[in-house]
Amino acid sequence: LITDILRAIKTNATLQTSSSNIYRDYIHPTDLYQLISLLLDAPKANMAVDCYSLAPVDKNGLLTTMQEKFGLKFKTAKLPISVNATGYKQKYYSLCRRAADFGYKPEFTSLAGVLMESEKALAQPNFWQAAHPI
Repeated sequence: LITDILRAIKTNATLQTSSSNIYRDYIHPTDLYQLISLLLDAPKANMAVDCYSLAPVDKNGLLTTMQEKFGLKFKTAKLPISVNATGYKQKYYSLCRRAADFGYKPEFTSLAGVLMESEKALAQPNFWQAAHPI
């Protein structure tokens, strides 16, 4: 979704997406670095630790904010849900907060992180062309 949004902004195209609202959690690189550093410094353990931001973001809120901040043009329609190997998930993020046991305290929400990183990516003159030569 994020790459489709950035491509639409950069190419001044209209993003077409389904009208179904989904919720996702995007971790900012600073928070990911914090979590990895804490885990590397912790005593060795064999366990899963999930990444998470301060708060997930819903697609509708993300689209509206990207429209306000970057001029995203989008159109929603009742489209068929795309095939997903593990099935459709309206809310796809972890509620496990085991990382807090290691001292992890996320600084950014998903929306704030996406906005900051989108601004950096879109500021690069050849952002889309470099990644996708014609």
